[in-house]
Amino acid sequence: AKEWGKKASKAKSAVSAARHFMKMSSNVTEEVQEQAESLIQEIESALEQGENTRAAGRGEKLDKLFK
Repeated sequence: AKEWGKKASKAKSAVSAARHFMKMSSNVTEEVQEQAESLIQEIESALEQGENTRAAGRGEKLDKLFK
């Protein structure tokens, strides 16, 4: 159960970081923003359905978009 909670937390953190980064950065392309929003929607949907492993995986993808 502990791992399950960590995965949800990581996914939520990735969403928060991505939104903050997009707000603060002026050089994020529209394409990257669209990809990020799509991933954020997938993450939020997965979290609502209790699919924390899938949400965490999408969170990692989201992090990689901005690195």
